[in-house]
Amino acid sequence: MLSLLLLAPPCFAGTPLPDAPHVVTQGEGQASATPDRARVTLSAQYRHAHAAVAKQSVDRSVNAFLELAPRFGLTPQDVTASDVSVSEDIEYDDRNRRIPRAMPPTARSR
Repeated sequence: MLSLLLLAPPCFAGTPLPDAPHVVTQGEGQASATPDRARVTLSAQYRHAHAAVAKQSVDRSVNAFLELAPRFGLTPQDVTASDVSVSEDIEYDDRNRRIPRAMPPTARSR
């Protein structure tokens, strides 16, 4: 008897559709548009024993970008520059002890 129930057509099992009159709809949509804005963030970093040398290198990199910006349709009003910072570069070992940096000796003439 069980084998007969398993072989019964699915129409006897009922249907997920209601018995009363109904409307079934299905749809799909897609839209595409060209973006009118993009935000790009750039960062320039340079390490050197002398902060002034590092800043000059970063300044050259930023200025090179600003010279290229018009080729990409950017105007000076489109570019915002901020957050210039200089900080000590400190490294720590596995036991959280500061690793000393040996500075090269400098000779001074008198």
